[in-house]
Amino acid sequence: MKLYFLVLTLLVPLLFPLKTKAQTIGKNPDPTVMVSPILEDFHTLENWETLLFPKIPRHSTYEIVDLPEGKALELRSDHSASAKVYRKSFDPYLLPRLSWRWKIYDFPHRKDPQRKEGDDYPVRIYVLFTYDPANPGSAGRFKYELAKLLYGIYPPHSSLNFVWANHRAPRDRYPNPYTDRAIMIVRDRGQEAVGQWREHEIDIIEEYRKSFGEDPPRKATLAVMADTDNTATRSLAWIDYIHVEPSSKDLLKD
Repeated sequence: MKLYFLVLTLLVPLLFPLKTKAQTIGKNPDPTVMVSPILEDFHTLENWETLLFPKIPRHSTYEIVDLPEGKALELRSDHSASAKVYRKSFDPYLLPRLSWRWKIYDFPHRKDPQRKEGDDYPVRIYVLFTYDPANPGSAGRFKYELAKLLYGIYPPHSSLNFVWANHRAPRDRYPNPYTDRAIMIVRDRGQEAVGQWREHEIDIIEEYRKSFGEDPPRKATLAVMADTDNTATRSLAWIDYIHVEPSSKDLLKD
């Protein structure tokens, strides 16, 4: 079974809900957090690192390819799972607008994606929110420190997962079957648009509040994934671009 960051699904359900303090929009004091736009057009993968999952021997592949429309990231999965994680973090309050373009050729369609045995998608775009050890909330510091000791990293605080789901996904928003700190948000569904580019734009802060009923942390990163290990199927998809930018309102102010 794929567990994103393994510690996310093993430990996070025991830790939350952790109440996040209200966030103040302004300059982010963390020098490791990007405040300039992310304009990922997939000419290379130098900004991404591979994430492999324990006990999943077959890995999905990620390759820059030339399509008639230009370069794109190709995501292939064959009874497999792995992910690509963006190497840098950003401030979702300063860069709340997430936009992307994707299309699929084939995807897992046999089972209910709200159940563990159906938790496969041809393409996922994650926004992963970073756990802050200086502000752990009312509980959970010990378990997070244990996770870091065991796996070398803290598990994410929470995540939004934008997906192209099969026709058996009855809702547009639902918790991941492994943890309610990862919310699945369906942006396309089924085979009606197979082979067609689909463009989307969302507000990260608004989507987080809808999903969790609270404000998100001020540090986040991106990940992409294709997986078919649970359904023992194949999938093929492409991502043309992923952009993370200031909101339209902020651009108008400038």
